[in-house]
Amino acid sequence: MTVVKSDAMLQHEKWIAEVVAHRPKHRREVMHIEMRNVIVVVAILAVVVIAAASMMH
Repeated sequence: MTVVKSDAMLQHEKWIAEVVAHRPKHRREVMHIEMRNVIVVVAILAVVVIAAASMMH
């Protein structure tokens, strides 16, 4: 039985190959980007909590 892949599946496989081929060689680069995102999320949550606390008074 032959498996026939859809065009979307072929494009997805090409995308995965492209991502793997251009992955940073050092894990530190990836961690730096993720850490920056975490800091942004924490800052946004802090602003929301402060705004909610000020509305309660």
